Amino acid sequence: KVCLANGLNTHRLWVIDDVTYTSSDTSIIDIQPNGEYTPKAGGTVTLTATTTDGTNLSDSINVKVEVGVNSINVTGLDSKLDIGLTNNYEVEVLPENADNKRILMNVSDPSVVEYSTPQLVEGTTNKYTGYVKAIASGSTTISFIAEDGTNVYSSNDMLITVPVKDMNFD
Repeated sequence: KVCLANGLNTHRLWVIDDVTYTSSDTSIIDIQPNGEYTPKAGGTVTLTATTTDGTNLSDSINVKVEVGVNSINVTGLDSKLDIGLTNNYEVEVLPENADNKRILMNVSDPSVVEYSTPQLVEGTTNKYTGYVKAIASGSTTISFIAEDGTNVYSSNDMLITVPVKDMNFD
């Protein structure tokens, strides 16, 4: 399994003299005769090694290229929130064709906010919603992390404050 995330990476298969390598679909994995290959898109491809010494031996392997998450966009979270107020957030996981678009949520100090876990928006495969409600003064960091192992995340620092009441200067 090869993961395509955060740009294209060039890899190299084992190096053996008198062997050439081919790909069944160069739009998924482009492979050079010397074994250097670059994943280009998600999908399954067969890579074949064939001897060039006259024995005409070959062996193949099926490789699945997974499209990884490359960004998480969060909207609706304020950097400062008064106790008692609620932010409704939206999270978008990109690209839309990522194989695993599930996310995890982490709240560094859950004693200052009440929150919901992200819920997938009906009719989508990459958008989530939820809420954060300020319940005590302090600060916390709210992070959304891609579950696919790409280490992609988005974090939002939030300061929870006591609302200022009307002040009279008589």
